[in-house]
Amino acid sequence: MYKYLNIVYAGFVLLFSIMIFSYPTNVFNACKFGLVFWYNSIIPSLFPFMVITSLILESKLILTIVHTIFSGIMQALFRISGVGAIPVILGMFCGYPIGAKLTSDLYDKKAISLIEAEKLVSFCNNCGPIFIISVVCMQLLGDIAYAPFIIIVQILSALSVGVIFRNYKKNVTENTELTHPTSTNTPKKSISMILNDSIVTSAYNTINIGSFIIFYSVVLEIFMLSGIMNAVNILFLPIESFLHIGPILSGKLAPGLIELSTGVNNIANNSGSIPQKILLINIIINWGGFSVHSQTNNIIQKSNISFKPYIIGKLLQSVFSIIYTILLSLF
Repeated sequence: MYKYLNIVYAGFVLLFSIMIFSYPTNVFNACKFGLVFWYNSIIPSLFPFMVITSLILESKLILTIVHTIFSGIMQALFRISGVGAIPVILGMFCGYPIGAKLTSDLYDKKAISLIEAEKLVSFCNNCGPIFIISVVCMQLLGDIAYAPFIIIVQILSALSVGVIFRNYKKNVTENTELTHPTSTNTPKKSISMILNDSIVTSAYNTINIGSFIIFYSVVLEIFMLSGIMNAVNILFLPIESFLHIGPILSGKLAPGLIELSTGVNNIANNSGSIPQKILLINIIINWGGFSVHSQTNNIIQKSNISFKPYIIGKLLQSVFSIIYTILLSLF
């Protein structure tokens, strides 16, 4: 089996390389689009929050306060310790992939168990409101008034997934010895060292995210040039028909499921109706795209957190986004 996978992998890499050399101008433009998008939108909306969240995790006082305040509600809704509220809240308000990064960091610090970490990654990794407000609504849709609706749908969808996963591995007993947020066993670091580590780590992660965005922008362009995207679009026609997506926006969902920013941009710049645009955008934002999934997997696999709960959670969240978009549109 492994031998055949290697053959498939080698064939894919060979075809991918041929396509890159066959369409250098298109690949260049795709790289440029990904790079410009990362520079103009991702760095301003993500880097400062990555630094702040890293600093928060180094503060035992903040961790203790959060653990104390949210312990009751986190246990009641998700069966997760109170400190798990940090990736849930900041993951909602700071953007991809901060929720996953915070979960990974908390697990590495032994502040949460592996089961709690896998529960958290199923619903705490989300698109940030700054990106939704400034990029999706103001720049692309041209109206900030759509932002509250999109944000509320995402929050409700994510929390619904969290509730579903509350019984995940309920009967499994872990032997991991957890460290309380107030523990003094961890090595002490100076404020300047903490700040330096936070900035350097955040810069590395931001560059890493940019690399994934650029790569998947190229992948999507090659899929479109090679006709692969047309075949993929056919697979999604039943879903688009079920959602009553008109012919103008037909074929716009699948690209967004691969790369979020490109997909949202394609939908927003189309002449379809606003309600249909928002429905498709909500699906894409809550799904995240394979670019985001690759970023997330790169983060959590270093901590041996399973990717399976995450990807199942994103599938469920995209389904919930359809339900909540339709329900909230009735009011």
